[in-house]
Amino acid sequence: MLDTSFLIAYADPEREHHAVAKAYFREAIRLNLPLLLSTLVVAEFERRQPLSQLGLHNFRVLPFNFDDGQEAARLAEELFPKDAENDRVCLVADVKILAQAKRAGARVILTEDHKSMAKYVDGLRQKGLIDCYPVLTKDGFDAGKLIDPATPGLPFPLPAAGPVKT
Repeated sequence: MLDTSFLIAYADPEREHHAVAKAYFREAIRLNLPLLLSTLVVAEFERRQPLSQLGLHNFRVLPFNFDDGQEAARLAEELFPKDAENDRVCLVADVKILAQAKRAGARVILTEDHKSMAKYVDGLRQKGLIDCYPVLTKDGFDAGKLIDPATPGLPFPLPAAGPVKT
């Protein structure tokens, strides 16, 4: 499952983790792994640039439907329990994307967002509510994370851009 932050890093060569995002994207295609893309991510990404520029033939688009909404409500209740003062919790897009990932059987969320998305994934997995792991671009590229995200792995440095100086 692809998070919006991952697609932004992939699409923008000026982003700090662009090379890592690009490496994960290419490796997923090489391994013939489906790249799940939520319509919620489409809505977020399209605010910056047309998603069609990334080649939609590489994605399996998941529309957000009724069952996804029900699952998102259950996951949100675990992440943001209601209290007497706040009985209405606005579901953030990340929780909706995670509900779709769970229902689609995704084991990996490719993301650049360590402040919320990765924390949500880890928290829900620790409660036994999802079987999914965040793979963060800031941690470098590790092809093994696409196959078994639970293994510690060894991140490989990406080659430097341009000619190698000797």
